[in-house]
Amino acid sequence: MDYKRLGLKVGLEIHQQLDTHKLFCNCPSRIVNEKGYSTITRKLRAVAGELGVIDTAAKFEQQKDKVFKYEVHRDVNCLVDIDEEPPRGLNMDALNIAMQVSLAMNMKPVDELYVMRKTVVDGSNTTGFQRTAMVSTDGFIETSFGKVRVNQMCLEEDAARKLFETENKVVYSLDRLGIPLIELRTEPDMHTPEQVKECAEKIGMFMRMTGRVKRGLGTIRQDVNVSIKGGNRVEIKGAQDLSMIPELVKNESARQLSLLDISKKIKKINPEIVDITDLLVKTEAKFVFDALKENKKVKAICMKGYAGLLGLKIQEQKTFGKEFAYVANLFGLKGVIHSDELPAYGIKSEEKKKIAEKLKCTSMDAFLFVVGYDNIAETCLKSVIERANLFVKGVPKDVRKANDDGTSSYLRPMPGSSRMYPETDLPPVVITNGFLKNIKLPESPEKKFERFTKLYKLSPEQASQIIHSVYLMQFEEFVQHYNKIKASVIADALISTPKELKKKYNLDIKEISDDYYNAVFKLVHEGCVSKKTIVDVIAGMFETGKTAEEVAKKKDLFLLDMNELETIVKETVKKLKTDKINVIMGEVMKQTKGKADGDIVKELVNKYNGGKNGNN
Repeated sequence: MDYKRLGLKVGLEIHQQLDTHKLFCNCPSRIVNEKGYSTITRKLRAVAGELGVIDTAAKFEQQKDKVFKYEVHRDVNCLVDIDEEPPRGLNMDALNIAMQVSLAMNMKPVDELYVMRKTVVDGSNTTGFQRTAMVSTDGFIETSFGKVRVNQMCLEEDAARKLFETENKVVYSLDRLGIPLIELRTEPDMHTPEQVKECAEKIGMFMRMTGRVKRGLGTIRQDVNVSIKGGNRVEIKGAQDLSMIPELVKNESARQLSLLDISKKIKKINPEIVDITDLLVKTEAKFVFDALKENKKVKAICMKGYAGLLGLKIQEQKTFGKEFAYVANLFGLKGVIHSDELPAYGIKSEEKKKIAEKLKCTSMDAFLFVVGYDNIAETCLKSVIERANLFVKGVPKDVRKANDDGTSSYLRPMPGSSRMYPETDLPPVVITNGFLKNIKLPESPEKKFERFTKLYKLSPEQASQIIHSVYLMQFEEFVQHYNKIKASVIADALISTPKELKKKYNLDIKEISDDYYNAVFKLVHEGCVSKKTIVDVIAGMFETGKTAEEVAKKKDLFLLDMNELETIVKETVKKLKTDKINVIMGEVMKQTKGKADGDIVKELVNKYNGGKNGNN
């Protein structure tokens, strides 16, 4: 697409978890992959913000009428998390880290930090709001296409972790609730998908430079705000994979372009919601037949002037009708069925005709129906009608969810300023000059590059890859802890192992945990296995669930004992009577049948060859 002609504008919101205790209590910031020891159940409702107005997005969430169940975990949850005790004061360590990032991005700190409440009634916060505080404003970062303005940074608490959802209930784990987050927002200064990816990578790198951010899936989330000329700002939440960001921008641009075209062909509708259950009591559509046995209803609406439009593709593999299916999903329903896709799913042509007749649809009209309990189906279709009428004006201001395939799904209307109001349980924090003077700026990428190439003898390419990777913080820890392994070997392992696992073992693992690397580096460090076996050991650990030692033993990867290897080297040097190291090494490696590390063999050959270095 010609993005300049489209008038594409993109801004980023990046949320990064910090590696400290929780933001408003002393509980550790740790995910627990076990069932909670206790549960609490609540319903939440929207309340008016500081200006006395209830937020649009909050109203929409309340319409779903969901029950929220929370799993509480020992050690990582306290009374603050379940909203039975006021917050215990702001985590100053988290504020220090946020200020480091702010100053690195040329931002201006606020004079006083005020914690605000942001209304959130989707159940992700037990309180019905999220605590957030603005830390700094008016910064920028340099990119290959120019400056990108960073207009705001906030410090806020992360939400609860959703476990699963049914038609009328959502279950959350409270382990993640309260983990400190940096929320950083840019201006819409990016105009191509590739620019957005570059900017997200650079901001992520700035945060990792502090050495105090969490790493792993879900610890950093990118929200992409996209608009085109004539369209509207649409926020796509939760892009975790940087490589998918260009696809998200591309698909959203195409979606907005299609919606602008569709808006010219439709008019406002106000259809009657009709119960058509009686028309489908003998249907062969299994999903309908099974639902009717549970006393669910089939309810439908006629969409005047929509014939042929619901089946139009508006983004990769997604049709206009899917926009209404997303609404149904939010009410716990499986989706919608519309006339453009019938006959299908067991719904026959005759049934389609009877439905159209009952709804008084003409050849210019379409219809859609949902299957669910009476009140849920009714409320869902009311929301479908509201959403249909938004498309008459063009592109609605939406909040959407990033899908793994680069498309997005509708979540809720765009929230406004009405959802913010002051936190009355916490005093403001004064940002003094003394506090700012004690902020230690993180090492710049340029200085880190220079240090990695000089101190650790990394190649320029290796140094650049490590600095831009998610393993930046771990690299130096591994190098210092396993000092018998060359830094270049550790760097290469961190960079190439995920690719090698895919290539050699067809294991698609984008990010390997520190536990796996620690286990295999320990074996290499102690001279138990060769550096060449790192990928094989990690693959075996993933495939079998066994320890690194067990995998190495089963795959016969253990190296010869040092005493045994020394004996072989001494005898080979004595036998060959040559100063050609390569010849001696070749013979030793042949005798050991791959059971010796080349670097160690070279050291021993030099030792017992009288220090001669002949290679010719």
